[in-house]
Amino acid sequence: MAERHALPILTDVLGQVRPNANAITGIDALIESGCVKAYPTPRLIVRFGGTPVSAKVLQWIKAENISVVQVGKNFVGRDHSRVARYQLDVTETAFLMAFDQAVAPQMPGFWNSGKRVERLLHRLLPASL
Repeated sequence: MAERHALPILTDVLGQVRPNANAITGIDALIESGCVKAYPTPRLIVRFGGTPVSAKVLQWIKAENISVVQVGKNFVGRDHSRVARYQLDVTETAFLMAFDQAVAPQMPGFWNSGKRVERLLHRLLPASL
């Protein structure tokens, strides 16, 4: 997903993301050093899996008021950090397939528009949320 749609991946210390051009590893060190302030703050984080282990990452998400969507059948109701605004009771594969269908073909500049991201999110989320 990240490579197909040129999306950044933020990983915490236990993240199992293979190295690639979109992966930003060691995000807690970047937050602590203040480097993240030089870049636009994300309006949305789609989280696969459980709660991040880094307290710095969780504090940053809360301080910046970033919307978090937690995806995964095995993780609904397990947001110990209480930062997930939405929890999707779907498999990661089902979410990724729906995501690919919603953004294909890739539109230039898609992720530069917060409104487009919000419209996509509303299409992917169940109406009951």
